[in-house]
Amino acid sequence: MGNWKRVVWIIVLAAFLWSPVAPAGREQAAFAQGTRTKIAWVAVSGVMAPIWIAKEKNLYQKYGMDTEVVFVRGSQNATKALLAGDLDITVNSGNAVVNAGAAGQDVVIIASLTNTPGLSLMSKTPMTAADLKGKVIATDKPGSEPHNSLLLALQYLKLTPADVKINPIGPPETVVSAMETGVVDVGMLSPPMLFKGEDLGYHTVVDISTLGIPTQGACVTVTRRYIQAHRDNVEKFMKAFVNAIHILKTDAETSHKVLAKYSKIQDPKILEKTRHYFGVKMIARVPYPTLEGLRTVVKIQVPLNPRIASVDVNRLVDDSFLRELEGSGFIANLYR
Repeated sequence: MGNWKRVVWIIVLAAFLWSPVAPAGREQAAFAQGTRTKIAWVAVSGVMAPIWIAKEKNLYQKYGMDTEVVFVRGSQNATKALLAGDLDITVNSGNAVVNAGAAGQDVVIIASLTNTPGLSLMSKTPMTAADLKGKVIATDKPGSEPHNSLLLALQYLKLTPADVKINPIGPPETVVSAMETGVVDVGMLSPPMLFKGEDLGYHTVVDISTLGIPTQGACVTVTRRYIQAHRDNVEKFMKAFVNAIHILKTDAETSHKVLAKYSKIQDPKILEKTRHYFGVKMIARVPYPTLEGLRTVVKIQVPLNPRIASVDVNRLVDDSFLRELEGSGFIANLYR
C-alpha cells in the first residue's frame, strides 16, 4: 500500500511539473522560491553610487533580496530590457521614461536621483557664448540626459543647436577621451569625469546644476506589472536604496572605495568631490521624483518626438513606496 501511494505521488508530481503553466503562474511560483531580481545601472557616473553601494555593502541581501546587479549601456537600452522582462529594476532617465510614456509603454518612476541636471559644459580653453558659435560640442546621443542638458545650456547662453555642431559621441568618459585627443574642444561632463576634466585644466562654460532648472534626470524605474506581481520586492529594494543614500551622505570612506571600484578613478580629491556633489548636493534623503522636472523634459523632447506633447506626467510616477518609508519613520531612523 505504501509503495502504491508513492507511485501515485510521483505520477501527480510529474504531471504538475510537466503541465503547461501560465506565465504569471510561473512568475509567482518562482518568486515564492526566491526569484532573483535583476537590477541595472546605465552609466559610469557618480549618480549611480546608491545602486553600487547597495551591492557592495550587501544591502539588498540585508532586506531579503536575491539580486543580480548588471551594467546596461544607456537608458534607452535599459528601457527596452525592462519592457522585455530582462530587467526588473533599472536606473533610467526622465527622457527615456517620457518617450516610453508617449509610446504607451509600461514604465514608471519610483525614486529620483537628480531633480536638476548634474552636468557642466566644459571647454579646453576659456570660452564665451560667442566663442562657441561654430564649435563642435561632444555629448551623448539625442534623448540622453547629457544631450538634453546641452540643449538647456545653449538656451541659457541664448544659442540654438544650429549655432554649434553637436557630436553625439558618447558618455562623459568618451567625451574626455575625445577632448584629450583633440577631436573636440568642448563637451558635456558629469562627475567624476567633470572633476577629472578640471584636473586636466578644462574650463566651465556653464554649470547647469546651478541654473535652478527643474529636470527629471537620473531616476529608478520599474513596470507597473512588476509592482503588481512583486510589490513586496520593490519595497525591499527601496529600503536598500535609501539606506545606500544614507551611506553615500554619511560614510565617506565606504563611498570612496565604491566610487573608485566602478569609476576606476583613484584620486581621493576627485572621489570626495564626486561623493559630495551627488551625496550632498544632488540626491535627497527622501528622493521623490519631480513632476515639474518631467514637464521640463516634455518641453525639451517635443521637437524630437511630437507625440510627447500629450504625455500625462502624473502617470509616469509612483511615489507610494517613498511615502510609506517616509511616513513610517524608516528614512529618518537611518540618520539618528
